[in-house]
Amino acid sequence: MHLAKGRLSRRLRTLVTTLVVAVAGLTFVASANAEGSNFVIGNQNSAVGTSVTFWGAQWWKLNSLSGGTAPAAFKGFANNVSGPGCGATWTTDPGNSSDPPLGPLPAVIEVIVASHITKSGRIISGDVSEVVLVATNLGYANNPGHAGTGTVIGVLCSRAAEEKAREEKLKEEEKLKEEEKAREEQKRKEEEQAAKEKAEKEQKEQEEKEGGGGFT
Repeated sequence: MHLAKGRLSRRLRTLVTTLVVAVAGLTFVASANAEGSNFVIGNQNSAVGTSVTFWGAQWWKLNSLSGGTAPAAFKGFANNVSGPGCGATWTTDPGNSSDPPLGPLPAVIEVIVASHITKSGRIISGDVSEVVLVATNLGYANNPGHAGTGTVIGVLCSRAAEEKAREEKLKEEEKLKEEEKAREEQKRKEEEQAAKEKAEKEQKEQEEKEGGGGFT
C-alpha cells in the first residue's frame, strides 16, 4: 500500500512538474516559492536543459564558474541578496549556517546564477549574473548531505543578455548617427555643387553680356 502511494506520488509530481515546465517555457511565470529563490548555481551550468545541484556538500565541485572555483564552505544557499533580478549581489554564511529552507521545495523554483564567489573570513559573497527556473527533484533537505538537484527549464533574466542588448542598441544608435552624418555631408556637398554651378552660370552670363556689348 505504501509502495503504491509512493509510486502515485512520484507520478503526480512528474505530471505537475511537466505541466509547470510547459507553462514556464512559454510564459516564464514561475510557481516558485520565495524561499527557494536564494539557491545558487554556477554560470557555466546554467544552460536550459542542464541537470544542476543547487544545494549540497559538494556544491563547489559540481558547479563551474567563469570567475574561478567557489570556496568549499559554500553549500549553495545565499541568505542575503541585495535586490531582485540580475546585477544584484549576495552574501551568506558557510554550510548549514546559511539557513536554507526546510523543504520540501516547490516543483519549480527560481535560482540565482553566479559567475564568481569569494570568501573573506566567514562571509561568502557572489554576484547575480542570471536568474533561472529549475524544476526540482525529490530528495532535498536542509542538511548538505541531502543534495538539492533539478533541471534548468528557463531563464528569467540574464545580465549577459541585457548587456548584449544594450551594446546592440548602442551600435544601432551609432549607426543611425553615422547615417545621419553621411546624409548631412551629402546634402552639404550637393548644396556646394549647386552654388558652384550657379556661380559659374552667372559668371558665364555676365561674360556673354559683356562680350556681346562690344559689337554694338
